[in-house]
Amino acid sequence: MAAQAIPFKLTSTAIPISEDGKYTYNQVALLIPHESLRREMNRAHSVLQTFDPINHPWQALYLNIWLKEFFVPCVHEHHDLEETILTPEMRKLNVETPDHMNGAHKSLLESLNNLEKFSSEVLTLARTGAQADLMTEKVNELKTCYNGMHDHMMEHFHAEEEFWSAAITKVPEKEWARIENKIKNTVQKAKSGEMFLCSILDSMGYCFKNCSFRPEDTRWTGEDGIKIILGDVPYPVRAFIFPGFNKRYQRYKTLITAMGGDRDVLNLYRTDGTEQAGCACVIA
Repeated sequence: MAAQAIPFKLTSTAIPISEDGKYTYNQVALLIPHESLRREMNRAHSVLQTFDPINHPWQALYLNIWLKEFFVPCVHEHHDLEETILTPEMRKLNVETPDHMNGAHKSLLESLNNLEKFSSEVLTLARTGAQADLMTEKVNELKTCYNGMHDHMMEHFHAEEEFWSAAITKVPEKEWARIENKIKNTVQKAKSGEMFLCSILDSMGYCFKNCSFRPEDTRWTGEDGIKIILGDVPYPVRAFIFPGFNKRYQRYKTLITAMGGDRDVLNLYRTDGTEQAGCACVIA
C-alpha cells in the first residue's frame, strides 16, 4: 500500500497554494518567515479564546513567558532583518517600498509593546488575587490588543508578499542570492535566531525527534523547503543536532499549546513570583 501523502496547507492570502508544496524562489523568500509567524499567531489567537487566568492563574504566566521570551523577539528579529538588510539592499538596486508599507513596522512594534505591558499587568493581578471584575477588564484589554495586532500583522504580511514576491523578480537572481545569504548569516548569529529557525522548520512539518515529517501534519512545503534551510545536511547529522537544539523551542510550544487547557503541565506557576524549572518534558 502506498504511503498516504501529507496534505499541504498555506496560510498566505497573497500567494496561491501549490499542490505539491513547491514554490518559486521569490515566493519562498517571503513564505519562510511569514508561514512560521502566522502559525504562531494563529496558535495564540486560538488559545486566547479560552484564556481564563481567573480560574487558571498559571495561564497568565505561560502567556507572559511565551510573548516576552519567544514571540516578540522573533517578530523583532524578522522586522529588523527587513529594515536593516532587505529594504536597504533592494533600494541599492532601485527597488523602493510603496508608501503604504513604510512605517508599518513602527505601529506593529508599538502594538507588541502594549501587548507585553497588558500581559505583565494580567500576571501581576493573577498573582495578587485581584478581584474578578478588575481581572476581567484587564484580560479584555489584553485580548483586544492582541486581536488588533493579529489583524494588522496579517494585513501587513499580505501586503509584503504581494509587493516583494514581484519586486524580487526585478533584480538579477545573483543579486537576490547575495541578499538572501546575508539575511541567513545574520539570523544565525541573532539571539532569537535559533528559536526562529525552529519555528520555521516546525511550520514545514519537520519532526525534530526523528528528523522526518510529522505524518498527520498539514505543512506548507516538503524536503525541498527544508533543504533551503538546512542545505544538504544528512539525516544522521540532523538527528545528532536537533534533539538538544530544539529543547527550548519545544518548551515555548508547550507553553502556548497547554495554555488552552486547564492544567499547569510544566509546573511553573508560583504566586510569589518565582519560577521553577518545572517539567523537562517536551512535545516532539
